[in-house]
Amino acid sequence: MIKLLILFPLLMLLNTTSAQDRALDQLREKLEAGEVLLGEIDHTFEDQYTGNVEEHSGKIWIGKDRYKIDVGTQQVLVIDDVSRVYNESENRLIISQYEPEEDDFAPSRLLNLSDDVFTMDERRENGSYFIKLESDDPFEELKLVDIELDDNLVPVSIKAEDQTGNTYSTIFREARFEVLEEDVITIDYPDDAEIVDMRE
Repeated sequence: MIKLLILFPLLMLLNTTSAQDRALDQLREKLEAGEVLLGEIDHTFEDQYTGNVEEHSGKIWIGKDRYKIDVGTQQVLVIDDVSRVYNESENRLIISQYEPEEDDFAPSRLLNLSDDVFTMDERRENGSYFIKLESDDPFEELKLVDIELDDNLVPVSIKAEDQTGNTYSTIFREARFEVLEEDVITIDYPDDAEIVDMRE
């Protein structure tokens, strides 16, 4: 599966009891209300130990209970507790039970970040929101997340560092919120694709 850690879905369900005027809370409310964030991304993952750098560009859709990423040769679609991954080179669709902790795309790792584990600093500058989340909990996957949102609460960039020093960077291009029908976010594959259902 694509080695991606897309960082902004933490904005959707950040577990917080703080005032609802924070940018993250407003963004979460938009997604909860049924809006979908879609656009193009450039994502970079750098492995601190090996020095390997992985880069991916593609399209992304994020809704309240689903997400899709399409990088051309591979599509990943998660809806509720079902994951679908289509690999073009193998012409194979794999359907499986969605396991958040095993998700390379990993939005679920970020959905439940809480104020009990992360400290948050948010500032507004030149019409943009800059949010920094930090954790010194050694059992938390991430220790630092930097988020920039534009004046319309659309992500501009998200950068993060995990406990082992690996870094993640996602740049958003032409991102926007739209109200879409739920069945619009689907996965496309040819009729002759091999389908492997791991749930059985």
